[in-house]
Amino acid sequence: MTPSVRVRSVPQGAYRAYLTKSNECYIDMQNAVKAARWNSAAILAVHTVVSACDALTSFYLRIRCTSERHLDILTLINRLPLSKPDIDAKSKQIGRVIDIKNKAEYEERLITENEARSAAKDAERVLIWVQKNVAS
Repeated sequence: MTPSVRVRSVPQGAYRAYLTKSNECYIDMQNAVKAARWNSAAILAVHTVVSACDALTSFYLRIRCTSERHLDILTLINRLPLSKPDIDAKSKQIGRVIDIKNKAEYEERLITENEARSAAKDAERVLIWVQKNVAS
């Protein structure tokens, strides 16, 4: 039995706003990496991915995830009419980025350069995939 995920319906075309948000976070993430602001870069990677996923589910399913658990988005991603190997690969990248959220935002330790760069690379790959799969 598939667990239920809290969602909200979105109007047609809403994906554009989420894609814009994702692109803006991506640009800020890149700037944070260049400035060696590792905590900011990791947080912005998370927001890049969450908004990109909202764009994708809005485009295909006309819904977005409203669950408090960001990883619940993977349930919706698996419903998309896209290539299963692509979904599997991107789900791993999405999961890795979202997993860093608590470390970056709530733990007392700081994000390392390697963690930030890895999250940024995964976020970039997810955003590129989303851009290829939605019509702008």
